[in-house]
Amino acid sequence: MAIKTNSTVLTSLSALNKFSSAQEVYSHLLKTKNNVGLSTVYRTLQKLAEADEVDFIRRPDGEGVYKVCVPSHHHHLLCANCGASVEFQSEKFEKLLDSISSQFGYTIKGHEAEIVGLCKKCST
Repeated sequence: MAIKTNSTVLTSLSALNKFSSAQEVYSHLLKTKNNVGLSTVYRTLQKLAEADEVDFIRRPDGEGVYKVCVPSHHHHLLCANCGASVEFQSEKFEKLLDSISSQFGYTIKGHEAEIVGLCKKCST
C-alpha cells in the first residue's frame, strides 16, 4: 500500500507543478477521486523529502511546502507574493559560496539556498 500511496502523492504533487503544502496536495487528491487521508499525505510527503524524492522548503510565512524538482543539485528563486518558483544552477553562485567559506575558514559539507523576492509578474 505504501508504494501505491507514494506514487499517488507524487503524481498529485507533480500535477500541481509548484511548491505545495500537504493540504494543497490533499485537496488535489480529493478532486481527482483519490481516497488518501490528510495524515497519510503529511507522512508520505515527509518520507519522500527524507528520501530526496521531493524538495522541501519553508515559505516566508513558515509553512512547509514540497515540489518534485530536478534530481541534481539546485537552488530556488521564490516569489513572496504568488508562490511561483524557479529552479536554478549557477557555477558562479557555487564559487561565491566556496570563496565565502574559505574566507572564514569553513569547509562546506552541504548547502541549500532559497532566494525570496518577487517574480516578474508580481513586480509590475
